[in-house]
Amino acid sequence: YRQEKQMEEILTVEQERRLYQAAESGALEAAESVVREVFLEAQSKERNIYSFFAALMRVFFVLNRVFYRGGMELGHGTQTAGYLLFDFKIDMYRFYDLEDVWGYVEMLLREVCEQNAETDVSVAKNLVDYLEQHYADDISLGELAKGRYFMSISYLSRLFKEYTGQTFAKYLTKLRMDKAKRFLECGRMAVSDVAVCTGYSDASHFAQIFRKTYGVSPREYQKRFLKEG
Repeated sequence: YRQEKQMEEILTVEQERRLYQAAESGALEAAESVVREVFLEAQSKERNIYSFFAALMRVFFVLNRVFYRGGMELGHGTQTAGYLLFDFKIDMYRFYDLEDVWGYVEMLLREVCEQNAETDVSVAKNLVDYLEQHYADDISLGELAKGRYFMSISYLSRLFKEYTGQTFAKYLTKLRMDKAKRFLECGRMAVSDVAVCTGYSDASHFAQIFRKTYGVSPREYQKRFLKEG
């Protein structure tokens, strides 16, 4: 490493967010991946040691916030318990090469992630709760597996089916259709608006799925319900 005191950014705010999310959800591999990026960046461009040290401090700050649930917004400065920061600095002076530093960081990552690791049931339940709030969004199981739960799509799909008894796609469709019925029953919404509110940009496609599910078109269902009511 170059020794002059020229500070350069190695850890980005986006990487901080990814690290926080991974550590908070107990995803050790995802958290390690972010920190490896920092190590590789430091080595590939021969960043000076002060920049690398500053990046590691920010990594420690993120882990500290997760561990103690400080709740501070990322990217707006960082604070941490003074004694813990002091321990970090003392520990850093004990190492002589990157391999030792990595071993120390990996130990911290493992401790924080193991504390926050969710059980399979809690992951599936969290996904069910998430769908209840975001059923109208453009939702992809693959994106959720990668960006929210930090696991393979096949593993998350299996957890979800074991918990709900249904595939992700069937569960989401049923949830959207249940919501659509409630919107139609209020009598104040056009079918096209109900389609948008339940995650379908194409009203005709929405009508096809609704008919397949309930045996009648959305408009017919609405008329029958209001007539009977």
